[in-house]
Amino acid sequence: MLEEHKWYYAKLGQANKYLPQLLNSNPRSVVTFFDAAADLATWRDAGGRDGPQKKAFFNAQSVEASDTTRIAVLSDDTVYLLKPSAKPARVLTADDTAARFGNVGDNTAKLLDVLPACQKWKLPFAEVPHVVASMTANQSLSQRTFVKVEDPGNIIGLEWLTDPASGNAAYGRLATQYGESLLFWCLSSVQMETLVAKLCEESGCFVPAYLAGTMKAIDLFAYNDGATTLHLGELEIAPNQKVSIQVKRGPAPSSLADDVYYVTLDSRESPRCLGLQWLLNRLRESPCTKRWLIRALNWLPAARRWADACGCPCA
Repeated sequence: MLEEHKWYYAKLGQANKYLPQLLNSNPRSVVTFFDAAADLATWRDAGGRDGPQKKAFFNAQSVEASDTTRIAVLSDDTVYLLKPSAKPARVLTADDTAARFGNVGDNTAKLLDVLPACQKWKLPFAEVPHVVASMTANQSLSQRTFVKVEDPGNIIGLEWLTDPASGNAAYGRLATQYGESLLFWCLSSVQMETLVAKLCEESGCFVPAYLAGTMKAIDLFAYNDGATTLHLGELEIAPNQKVSIQVKRGPAPSSLADDVYYVTLDSRESPRCLGLQWLLNRLRESPCTKRWLIRALNWLPAARRWADACGCPCA
């Protein structure tokens, strides 16, 4: 029976600057820096900005979770997947820290928790699903020290790295919760934007760029530079009309701008919110984009099965 893991994302210092020392130490370790507390329960239950991270770290190291806990560390162009190998040690002084791991004790007023971990996998970004390689772009992960991975696409991609069969099993489990939208969760945010841009292009639009760069609230522009109206399902673009599009790998924002169309993974009804059904319908009418999608998710066999079920060519 395939094991179901609990995944955590860890950052080993700012920009993972401590990764060389910690992963080359004996034992390899994941660390967290938090304010010291008199006892573990007080530390675990403390609130504030670090509260959720403290609880995540405590849950990851518990005896009942240790066998199924896995930790992902992404640095430069490499993914490290770790498994806790012992209970954490508590290092209270900079001298103790330096003796074990080199100069990683920035602040002696902080409590350093060291969680020994064995390295299970080490893979370059080029060999992992894009939804995993791009996890550092997710601010809810990258701005924290230690956090549980909740994104279904990240979970499936990480499971696939441990064993392709585990990835497919995770897809099957999560499909009961996410339904048809799960396939799109297995794309990274950048891939979702690329998908929507290609759908617009295949319908006759001119898309000047696939990425918005530093623009806020807008990901794509679609231009109709032809002489006839373009029909993209509920989205119609008249000749010489330009539309702004925001792509959300998830639900639509609570507040919608009047001059922006939103492509999302929910079923919210709004003239400017193009949800999951819009994506599915456009893909059924866009064989070139469908072929791109199948290649983008070639690592996940469920993608081809889904395309076949929709009656869309994937060759």
